[in-house]
Amino acid sequence: MGLTTCEDCGQQVSTAAATCPHCGRPMTAASVPQPTPHPAQSPTPVAAAPAKRAWVRRHPIWSIILALIVIGAISSAFSHHGSSGSPSSSGSDLSAASAAASVPITGRISGAFQDSSGCLGCGSLVQYIHVDRVWCGWQGNNVIIHVRFRNDSVEHVTVSWHPSYVIAGGGSHGGGLTSIQSISLASHATRAADVSQSPKGVSPGSAIGQCDPAFEQVSSG
Repeated sequence: MGLTTCEDCGQQVSTAAATCPHCGRPMTAASVPQPTPHPAQSPTPVAAAPAKRAWVRRHPIWSIILALIVIGAISSAFSHHGSSGSPSSSGSDLSAASAAASVPITGRISGAFQDSSGCLGCGSLVQYIHVDRVWCGWQGNNVIIHVRFRNDSVEHVTVSWHPSYVIAGGGSHGGGLTSIQSISLASHATRAADVSQSPKGVSPGSAIGQCDPAFEQVSSG
């Protein structure tokens, strides 16, 4: 049983009394001060055990290995992102070359180099230049002239030549000054050359009547 204070006379009164025995004031429930409830105390949070830190301390080598793996994965992701951007010009060139290589050669005929006696600028070095595997053919809208050169001299030479051919029932092509091609050959070297030409006024696939490339000049260096 507890005590409370009467609001009128200020005397101590039992909380079980209906009226104040000193002044007669009714001790109603409203006049009885209610004990202030103590707020429920939340349990003190227990700090989580630093399991990860403990594992790192126990396994330092594995921790370093895992860190290196994560760093490598991030670097690889950034590298892949950079390389997967807009294609570079070299990539476009390679794609175009691959596309061209996939176009089949049609109407191919074997050919032969014209006699070098008609080459005024060839000089004595021309005798050491041998040519084989000469052919011409259509690849899409262009005529391909293929030649393989071999330099049997002890000098490095430059061969200038015409990728000339004749369309059956038409005229000759590739013999002008603007069509001249050059190829460098080291001593005793062998190199192949492919030239692509688009003959004006000729329907693609027209029969090639003659494949006869010719020397323009053979010089040292």
